[in-house]
Amino acid sequence: MDWTAEEIRSNPFTHYELDNESRALSGYHVYTKCAFEGYTTMDEAQRLVYIMQTHNLNDEGILDDEDIADIIDSSDFQAKKVVIGVWRLMSEGKKSAWKERANLLNNRPLLGQVEELPEDLAAMNLLQLQDLVRECIRIDLSLLEKMLKRALRNKNQRDLGKKGSISLQY
Repeated sequence: MDWTAEEIRSNPFTHYELDNESRALSGYHVYTKCAFEGYTTMDEAQRLVYIMQTHNLNDEGILDDEDIADIIDSSDFQAKKVVIGVWRLMSEGKKSAWKERANLLNNRPLLGQVEELPEDLAAMNLLQLQDLVRECIRIDLSLLEKMLKRALRNKNQRDLGKKGSISLQY
């Protein structure tokens, strides 16, 4: 999860970002969601590097990666503390990139949301529009009713077939 500011701005959205329907995300929210998801998929070496960023370990290069792996067990560190620690130590440039990413997510169009009515609907008066909506709902309910009846009829026929196959002995 060690993206550069440019990667933060330009990388495609992840499925867990796209699944969030909120339109009030902050840079912190987006970062923590990505970081938690990323942390769970990291291998031991990647987690150690991430933990070292949080705790300012090995800044002077005193220890090599193998020595650190012997000293630190990443399973002892809670992901929440590590992720929040990295955010606190993150540069303002990266934080602003996460804010930009959050703004992009907040500004994406909502599926199914109508931005403007088509001209023929906009020209209708309210009563005509209500009648049209009622008719659409009536048609959908009628189709649903037929599907349910068909499913029940098929289930009953299957049940009767099973009952008919049992032989009665006197």
